Amino acid sequence: MTDSTNQMGKCRRCSVPLSGKTPGDTDDLFCNSCRIALAEEQIEADNEKAKKPQKRKWLWTVLKFAVLGIALGVIAFQYPRLMAAFDPPKPIRHGSYATDNVADRCIDNLWLISKGLGEGKKAPEEGLICPASGQPYRVDIVDENRIVNCPDPKRHGLSLLRVSRKNPVPEARP
Repeated sequence: MTDSTNQMGKCRRCSVPLSGKTPGDTDDLFCNSCRIALAEEQIEADNEKAKKPQKRKWLWTVLKFAVLGIALGVIAFQYPRLMAAFDPPKPIRHGSYATDNVADRCIDNLWLISKGLGEGKKAPEEGLICPASGQPYRVDIVDENRIVNCPDPKRHGLSLLRVSRKNPVPEARP
């Protein structure tokens, strides 16, 4: 029934007869007032669609800035640790000590022991002894920190020669 009215030249929407149109024109199925109304409806629908992405865009922008702020906060909080990672190890000596070849070999042994402590070993390797005294290194445990001492640091002209898990650089005191 609607096909027959459209073939007669009537508007599809309001059934107003279309003037000056042939019944076979498919381009002119609506009168001028209906075309304007349809165009306005389309514009309103497009405007509503355009508003929703703007809200999402604003939310997305806020989310990006929040993540960026959190990342910068974590970096600022961790900055002291980051800088400490780039600090050189504590020096073995504070000042200059005159040590002989035997004391230097004992210090080299303490470096090997320090490497073992870092790898989780509980005691120095067998056969690793102080070259001055010929005795094995003494292991003390203080507050879950393993400290390996030279058995006789006085033979090296020092009062203390040791290395520990917390301080992996050999420490020498006159």
